[in-house]
Amino acid sequence: MNLENNNLQLLSIAPDRSGETGAECEIILPDYCPNILRILQTTAHPTLHSAVRTADRLTVEGSVEYRILYLPEDGCGIKSVSQQAHFSCTLDLDCDGNADFSVHLTTKNCVARALNPQKIYARCSVLIHVKIDQTKTVCIPVLPAECETKTCKKKAARLLCSAKKPLRISDEFEMDSGKVASSILQTKVTFKETEQKILTDKLIVKADMIFDLLCGADDDSVFPVRKIFPISQILDLQGIHSEAVCRTEFELISSNLLVKDEATDGSQIVTYDVEINVSGCAYEEILAEWTEDAYSVKKSVECTREARTIERFVSIEESGSIRETAEVGTCTGILWADITPELRGTYYRKDEDKLVCEGVWDCRFIITDADGTPCAAVREIPFSLERPGNGNAQPIRNDTTLILTDLSWSLTDAAHVEIRGTYRWSGVLFGRETGDAVTCVTEKSDRPRSTDAVILYYGEKGESAWNIAKEHACPYGEFLRTNNLECDELDQDKMLMILCY
Repeated sequence: MNLENNNLQLLSIAPDRSGETGAECEIILPDYCPNILRILQTTAHPTLHSAVRTADRLTVEGSVEYRILYLPEDGCGIKSVSQQAHFSCTLDLDCDGNADFSVHLTTKNCVARALNPQKIYARCSVLIHVKIDQTKTVCIPVLPAECETKTCKKKAARLLCSAKKPLRISDEFEMDSGKVASSILQTKVTFKETEQKILTDKLIVKADMIFDLLCGADDDSVFPVRKIFPISQILDLQGIHSEAVCRTEFELISSNLLVKDEATDGSQIVTYDVEINVSGCAYEEILAEWTEDAYSVKKSVECTREARTIERFVSIEESGSIRETAEVGTCTGILWADITPELRGTYYRKDEDKLVCEGVWDCRFIITDADGTPCAAVREIPFSLERPGNGNAQPIRNDTTLILTDLSWSLTDAAHVEIRGTYRWSGVLFGRETGDAVTCVTEKSDRPRSTDAVILYYGEKGESAWNIAKEHACPYGEFLRTNNLECDELDQDKMLMILCY
């Protein structure tokens, strides 16, 4: 007999696509810049310009902005120079034409060297990560009423909707550090989500935009400045509801800051122009029920099974504090510290039912050595975060972010730096489960009728009531009621009655 199908639209996560390409450039210093004595630090910020899909291929184009801090020959403090390098990469993208995909860029192996006192060569590797979300139709067979069925319910994820919207902010703020900046040498922009609110078909998301600046003064000294500004965006998410789980992301496209001349009252204004992409996805969790086994009281039947896969998700919202110590060699002071969390792996520890996130705090310091000369120090401090797993499967995708805020640092002695801060681990982890479902039931013959009205059966502890009822062609529900059984597995040895049909 063919079965009717109950079709469910569920989330289907295709394997991530990854690619790597290089971005390099030569930077020639303007005539007014002093010659290079030593390069202290090199950072590379990637920006996505376009991601165009043609058939089964995706062409990604973008740029990398290099910002290089260096020590000049004249000894007049730390200087900064920046330049952009363009890149292009094509990836295979074998997925449904209607699938949603997102492109994420990161850089690694960023290096720079001075070719001569006025020229710098910089290069890095651009890592391209493509995440694909698509829906699939899962056919859950519905058996006819004359069949006894053993069903199971699996938690499954459904993608409701997704959206992306640009946000551009132009404003200014007053420098209140007590010092006068002649230039901004280094800029780091991070985002900390503070609120989500679902309103009809819209998602209102609020966050703090955090500027961490390294400024240079006229006396050749440097000093850090932190400024925090609230931002918000409204995303159109058709089909969203109050029980949906939303994942949001803030992607920095560009940031430009300019220090104005000092005013007559001693104040100093910094103007900024920032462009951000704000994206959001909404998911819901449903119970997908399918038939694991079936039999008929009156007919001998044979079940055909097929494998079913479903995606599950768990929402992450964890926070805490860090207190770490890094060895930096002999130094007399810390001019700047940039601490960036780098996620390197997430897995499910089944024996302890825990989800574990592992990575390193990527620490980049600019310190002064025993002679008072600025120099760089790079260190990695491993970390491991845990949270209850609640029976979730091994993650197949990590759509979480780890943000470090309230950062402070201090020398504990001449060779060690103590780092303190607050972290927030948030987002969504996806796992996958598989199971067999009955897709077809074939009738073979009529069952022979038993001459006995009742059969006594001695059941042993741990035995399955379903298997006993199936073997004797007894209605499963009636078998449970007759023997006062509340679950499928027998909790003790027991004499059972089987009513024959």
